[in-house]
Amino acid sequence: MAGSARAGAQSLAGLAIGIALGVGGLGIVLLGGPAVVAVAVVIAAGIIIGGIRVLGAGSDWVAIAGLFVLLLGGTAADEFSVSYLLTMAFGIIVGVLTNLLVFPPLHLRRVAARLSALRDATATALDDIADALQRDRASAEPASEFRDEA
Repeated sequence: MAGSARAGAQSLAGLAIGIALGVGGLGIVLLGGPAVVAVAVVIAAGIIIGGIRVLGAGSDWVAIAGLFVLLLGGTAADEFSVSYLLTMAFGIIVGVLTNLLVFPPLHLRRVAARLSALRDATATALDDIADALQRDRASAEPASEFRDEA
């Protein structure tokens, strides 16, 4: 659940930064700059800012949100931006609650420990078989020990 909440917060942060970039792009257009330059600036800045590791899952949203605000927001960019943020926040809340209430947590550490023990037992049994074959005294004892441990 903590991972889902962290990814959600990172996504909201990336979205908010992208919205700010989109509003900045609209400012370029309102000041008389060409729309192509505004799109290029928003996309370039979004990609550069999206490279910040702290944003994690939110890095993908920076350029996309900036472009959406710039191209779809138009004269109602503030309403579009608030709606976009609230819709995303609602989706994150639903996702975190779903992970918390519907899907049980996975106990990956216990599984990893069991797989490591199985790998070690297999390696030991194979080493024993290889030693026995090297000494020309092949026997079924190492193989039977391995079956008992598994």
